[in-house]
Amino acid sequence: MWVKRPSTANMSRGAAFALGVAVVFVVAFFLFLFIPPCPAAGLERDIYEEEQPPPPPSIGLHVIQQPPWRAARQAEFRDALLATLRHPSVHTVHALTESVAHQVALYEEVVPANLHHKLRTHNIGKRISYADGVRYANRYLGNTTTLLCNADISVAGPEWDRLSVHMLRRFLWGLSRDERPGCAWQCDCAGRWNGCHDCFAFVPPLRGGDALLERIAFRVGGLWGSENRFMWEVAQTNPHLRVRNPCRTFHTAHWHCTESGRYRPTQDQRRVNDANRSLAPWPEHWHL
Repeated sequence: MWVKRPSTANMSRGAAFALGVAVVFVVAFFLFLFIPPCPAAGLERDIYEEEQPPPPPSIGLHVIQQPPWRAARQAEFRDALLATLRHPSVHTVHALTESVAHQVALYEEVVPANLHHKLRTHNIGKRISYADGVRYANRYLGNTTTLLCNADISVAGPEWDRLSVHMLRRFLWGLSRDERPGCAWQCDCAGRWNGCHDCFAFVPPLRGGDALLERIAFRVGGLWGSENRFMWEVAQTNPHLRVRNPCRTFHTAHWHCTESGRYRPTQDQRRVNDANRSLAPWPEHWHL
């Protein structure tokens, strides 16, 4: 029986094809192993998981806030945020948002494009607590001048450009706000200063770990005594820090003119600075 013998040319083409397939497979395998996956697109970031490089030290203020979304005083919250973004001493405003829609609205509806470079949003999916702010500062803002402020507070005045990490490192500042003329009258740095420590300045990280975070897991703003309790709790786990209130040098403006003389129904009347868990530093000038 005669069997047709394949030609040498056909054998060469078949071997070359098989070799090409093998090479493609090997290259694809190594690319899969060593090339990192492309990060998912979109605005949403999880501050509890995502690793980010810390900003350079001593370069401007880093302000942590949660501007409320679709609130009754929306215009005032917007004006406070824009005033802080425009302040020449502010490096970045870190807005911890309640939703992805909140993030998008800040970029598309609230903050003009020429200020986007000073805004950074991170979605936490809920109302901000002091624990959220401190956790974020400890993780991402180490060795910077950091402010954790209520949403209707803006940085004001020229002295902020003289603040440095070296100056602030041994302190926690609980700054009493300055009221704008004709607006809210409940308290003010120049008068009834206690109970209106609405902005806190410190150099992260704060000590205390999870124990501190558990004790300050109450919301920022709208809860009686929360500011005084926050300062007390930080002082317990950071005894090296001196709590001060240099609000007569470093000013913060309070944007609350709408219904300024009326009782605020959103104020939670549960008091959290009971059992002597409270600090209230006196207003003072800071000698630069």
